[in-house]
Amino acid sequence: MPPELNYSIQQWLTFGHVTEDKINLLLRLMSPYEAAAGKEIFDVYYSKGRNESNGRINNDYSGGYHTLASLYAALGNAEK
Repeated sequence: MPPELNYSIQQWLTFGHVTEDKINLLLRLMSPYEAAAGKEIFDVYYSKGRNESNGRINNDYSGGYHTLASLYAALGNAEK
């Protein structure tokens, strides 16, 4: 599931009708940095030891932290 989820989020960020509110909602739902519920959901889809190829190397956590970084970057949040 994560490769499709990650790809879908990347496509949405690139071609979708993205707003800050929509990104923040998604982060509240899936980011371990936002809420306990977000950590639980993140751990289901992006567990340690599951890898996703990024074309050069494998990303641990099925690329979940890369996806989070993309979402936070879209908001201009360089810290996360």
